[in-house]
Amino acid sequence: MNFGSLFILIVVSLTVGNIKAAYSKVEYNDCGSQDVHIDSVDIYPMPISYPGTVNITLKHTLRRPLQTENLQLSVDIIRTVSNIRLPIKCYIYDGLYVGSCNYTGNEICNLIRDWWPKTFGLYLTSLVSTILGNNCNGSSHQVQRNKVVAYNEMLQLPDISGSAISFLMSGDFQVKITAMEQDVKNSLRFKMSRVKELRALMSENQCDAYLITDSDGHYTFYSLSQENRRLNWITECQAQCGLAIVTLNDGAFFQALPNYRLLAKLEVDGDVWTLVDDLFQWINSKKLSLKRIAYDPYLTPLFITEQLSTFISSLYPIHSSTNWIDIISKKATSRERPTLTPIWSLNELCFAGETSTTKLEKLRQIYLNDEQKKYTLVVTAMDEIAWLLNLRGNDMQCNPFFYSFAIVSCDRLWLFTDNPHEDLHYEIQPYENFFAFLSTLKGTDVWLDARSSAVVLHYLSSATVHLSRSPIQQMKEIKNSVELEGFRQCHFRDCAAVCQTFEWLEKSMKNDVLNVTEVDVAIYLENRQQEQANFVSIAFDTISASATNTALIEYSPFAAKMKKIIVRDLYYLDAGANYLDGTTDMTRTIQFGKATEEQIKCYTLLLRAILSIEMTKFPSGDNLNGFHIYSLLKSYLFTINDMNEYLSFGHGVSHGMGVIEGGVSISDSHSFSTLIPIRAGMVLTLEPGIYFEGKWGIRLENVYEVIEDHQRFIHFIPLTLLPYSHSLIDFNLLTTEEIVWINSYHQRCLHYVDGGSWMKQQISLFH
Repeated sequence: MNFGSLFILIVVSLTVGNIKAAYSKVEYNDCGSQDVHIDSVDIYPMPISYPGTVNITLKHTLRRPLQTENLQLSVDIIRTVSNIRLPIKCYIYDGLYVGSCNYTGNEICNLIRDWWPKTFGLYLTSLVSTILGNNCNGSSHQVQRNKVVAYNEMLQLPDISGSAISFLMSGDFQVKITAMEQDVKNSLRFKMSRVKELRALMSENQCDAYLITDSDGHYTFYSLSQENRRLNWITECQAQCGLAIVTLNDGAFFQALPNYRLLAKLEVDGDVWTLVDDLFQWINSKKLSLKRIAYDPYLTPLFITEQLSTFISSLYPIHSSTNWIDIISKKATSRERPTLTPIWSLNELCFAGETSTTKLEKLRQIYLNDEQKKYTLVVTAMDEIAWLLNLRGNDMQCNPFFYSFAIVSCDRLWLFTDNPHEDLHYEIQPYENFFAFLSTLKGTDVWLDARSSAVVLHYLSSATVHLSRSPIQQMKEIKNSVELEGFRQCHFRDCAAVCQTFEWLEKSMKNDVLNVTEVDVAIYLENRQQEQANFVSIAFDTISASATNTALIEYSPFAAKMKKIIVRDLYYLDAGANYLDGTTDMTRTIQFGKATEEQIKCYTLLLRAILSIEMTKFPSGDNLNGFHIYSLLKSYLFTINDMNEYLSFGHGVSHGMGVIEGGVSISDSHSFSTLIPIRAGMVLTLEPGIYFEGKWGIRLENVYEVIEDHQRFIHFIPLTLLPYSHSLIDFNLLTTEEIVWINSYHQRCLHYVDGGSWMKQQISLFH
């Protein structure tokens, strides 16, 4: 597949003040394409105001003939507020994709015809279409070489101050537009399916199968850019976590995590993919003849290759610079990192609670400087590097990390990054030097986490490698007093934002003219979160689900067909944010109309399950782990009809660095993570849910601080302070003690959270 990168245009829009203020400055930069030269750009009058009129003029020269029917466009938008960079996601709004999205030529025309009258920002797509000669009239044509194209249009900017996309009206915006022309006529693969294309590559390389993981090479949760979501692309499913294998002759198999299974059943093509619970056991049980399995060692964690090697004798690492999924998804480059952002320091006194120097000393004294050996720690997880060094970045959505590796010995530290930085007192090396540097650790005792990519072990062939859980992960899962206080404070603020959102939604439901959708609620909440002190980013794509979408567990309205929220349907909101002082994660299910008896029973049982953990004093010790907590939660759900998929799970929460800690887990599997002892100082979620396939689902979720009293009993103290839904509770199923506990919890909500009239009204229903 041949692609010509036509041009890259960067536009920076600088705003001042609030919604009624104006865009005061627009800058552009022609990034040096060989195919298009930007002669001039002018936008006037300045400042640009909402509502108002703006004129756009552009003149450019095409340096080769362009076939406009093959146009493809990629838009990346970053908004900066208070010096914090906030990547804008791809949204579905009024049935159209807006924001940081990828477009075909037809989709660009739809935006120009249907979207432009409603909002700002997308003049850029109109501008690009004009640059390339696409007149959006249904016909295709070739624009001749050296043709000078002039563009001049007056546009009316509407007042969007009261809409869900009002965030477009303030902040500094950096918009990067990349256009490509696809040579489809000379490509036989163009009409082939994705899996068939992959099989063609496998056949060319004499492989029986190809393994696809959900990793980015750093085993980072919930931060994969669209370019790194290869598993999503090949399966055409929005499930972010899982594992897949495509065989040459025996089918294609997809293992989705339990919380994504219902979503996968709905989205994947059953004629192409077979859904399995355990991919490797499936391969073994079916006795598939797979003699040579290819995989990308840069994106495949070691624990995956170790599991696979017990079933397969020959694994074939592809040490090419281009990933096979990238080849068939028509990407010009592979494993390319996005624009790198400046590294910034977290205030150690106010937020970290411990200096990076002290953390390094503890790491070396407790873990690396053993009585018999001195270890050198190889760190590939970006959250561990950020925590250890009290450094942050904004290279990706949902997690404030910067692309990096690190190596820590008993007396030195090497940091591998290309990000802009100032006053870092470490040995800084280019990011790409990391793997070559590993080869210099000959004869060294190296400590390596099994989540590291398989290629790391390849470059450590001359070292003695100790595979074990990262000591940094073990350190950071126990929060210090400053971090715990930060968790409390950020939850007070975030819960206030949730209350504001529910109050807005409730009022909107009374006005049918508004036609509020799932995406509207998600955007509204994210705007309220951004207004809170110390906001950094959302922690994951907000799950805003109504009606049958509530049964999909990890449904995202941004990646699927959204629904209008109506009174008769269940609705739940699962959202979280990263703040400088902590991370939040909550789920609340509500019903604006009359719930069914079955829905009320399910909600009540889920509430009782959560209360059972809160009201229990657990003896401190190794027996208190995620599997034990799961078993207790599940015991409250045994009376529910067996014809449903119900899950009770939870996870550790990072301090301001993403919703998943990566250590302790609460689930039904006897895995390493579910057997990690739960200790005082941990911050965890409990999120039991019941889901009826194709019908509806209910979930409740709180974040908890784990404390130990003077008698060495463990307690789960809720940090999430949001009212429960009175209309979904059968009080006849509750004990007196549980009712008293709920009332006490609600008093804490009123005391600590500025939840406005909505919170007060919800809690008043319980009296």
